[in-house]
Amino acid sequence: MKAHSLVVAAVLALTPRLASAAIDDNPQEDPTPDPGPSTPPPPSGPQPTFVKTLNAMSCLPSCTADWGAGYSIGAKLAATPAGAGVPKDKLEGWGELDGFARINGGRYSLFKVRVTGLAEARTRTDLSLTAYVAGAAVRTVPFVAQTGTYTPLFYGEAWSKTFFDRSVTVGVGPIPVTFTAKATGELGASLTGRISNVGFEASTGPWGKASLFASAAVGGQYCVDYLGCIGARAGLSVNVTLLEATAPFNTNLTWSLVNRGWGAQLNYNLTSTLTFKSLDGWLKVFASACLGGCLDWDRKLINFTGFATTGTLFNVAGKYCLSGECSPTVVDVLQ
Repeated sequence: MKAHSLVVAAVLALTPRLASAAIDDNPQEDPTPDPGPSTPPPPSGPQPTFVKTLNAMSCLPSCTADWGAGYSIGAKLAATPAGAGVPKDKLEGWGELDGFARINGGRYSLFKVRVTGLAEARTRTDLSLTAYVAGAAVRTVPFVAQTGTYTPLFYGEAWSKTFFDRSVTVGVGPIPVTFTAKATGELGASLTGRISNVGFEASTGPWGKASLFASAAVGGQYCVDYLGCIGARAGLSVNVTLLEATAPFNTNLTWSLVNRGWGAQLNYNLTSTLTFKSLDGWLKVFASACLGGCLDWDRKLINFTGFATTGTLFNVAGKYCLSGECSPTVVDVLQ
């Protein structure tokens, strides 16, 4: 009978068609717009023989709108059997929830929660949960297992944060109006379950919400031929909920010997639901000027009555033969 190393592992996916990378925008400085998702370069060395990728995304009113909001959720599980360059069976993966806003044509990550994991057979399992605000990590919580005894996992925390704060200039009629746009709200992350060097079971509950505020509107110059230029008055009317998102995940990833020990089988299960609310309210900018006559202009940047949805994102389960012979032979069936 073949001898097989116990494979374990684990990785957890938090909580739709893309997985976003962290972006380099700082709410205390002038942030760089998020260029959106990118495809990572293929890894070097031995490639996984088992890969399961899940993703989803939604943008309101669209992913190309100048003003709006959305979310993306992604997860990936992968397994690589022992061989050249891989001393022991390896399982790895990640999962995340990313809430973002589109502000004046740019895409900006507001909050994100990400879990990553790596396990080597009967040696060590590492998991980490990281919370991000505007692309910068605000908390990382690591978990490590090096024995076959299960250790309970429990973590939960919430933060009140400013996700975005910068000056924005838009055209209102012939007048450039500059104002301060600020997105504030809350971010939370939780993790429960158990971990060992021979298995992993976990439930995660990332969530976040953000509202948009605007203030300090300043109008630029208004000019009329032959009359000259004057400064225009400007103002704002704003009450916007950008988004609220909750996406709990449940995942089980285990390894077992099958077919009298001739095969190593991967058993996996991943489920997730989403509750999402977005774009409820309005943002209106106006300007006025008097030079050879008085004129008023206004522009609605956001004007929505709200959108809400709840449903199942992922519900996958199955088995995969990681190595050896997992199906009974003809002789075994006849016995």
